[in-house]
Amino acid sequence: MRVTNEIARRYSTAFFESSNSAGISKQCLEDINILYELILSDSKSFEFLFSQMIDSSVKRKIVEKVFKNKVTPLTFRFLNLLIEKNRISALPDICGEFIKLKNIEAGFTHANFYSVQMPDDHDKSLIQKNLEQRFSKKFLIKYFKDSSLIAGFRFIFNDTLFDCSVATMLETLRKQLTAGMEKTTHA
Repeated sequence: MRVTNEIARRYSTAFFESSNSAGISKQCLEDINILYELILSDSKSFEFLFSQMIDSSVKRKIVEKVFKNKVTPLTFRFLNLLIEKNRISALPDICGEFIKLKNIEAGFTHANFYSVQMPDDHDKSLIQKNLEQRFSKKFLIKYFKDSSLIAGFRFIFNDTLFDCSVATMLETLRKQLTAGMEKTTHA
């Protein structure tokens, strides 16, 4: 496990608990979503903030100028804490972990869906509905293209693999045939 992931998990958990204790978790989630979208859409603008070469006092001034009146005071203090502890470069991972915690709290399960072709929006809606009914869970599904499946799909959540791919069916058939041939040659 990367050190950044562990750091992100610890800081996001602390911020999550603090926002819940303060009764402003919804507002903090909005702040984190905005920060995360900004970082993902324009990472070049955040390079100064993540740079080890820039003095922390300069980073604090920039964060104050840009974010002080745009985020909750708790989020603003959190950003300053990250600067103080020299952990601001972990902010993208912290945002991602915080969002995961909020989704878990709301009862969502993260899942990955792999298929040979990317489903369109209508198909995604049907896939979501059918899988939620089958497993009695609410899912946040990420979709991936995987041509090695030949046809069908693979759905993964928590420690569960639901594999309806032709590639897996063919591999299972190959193993069964090989095992059957071994039995007949040894008999």
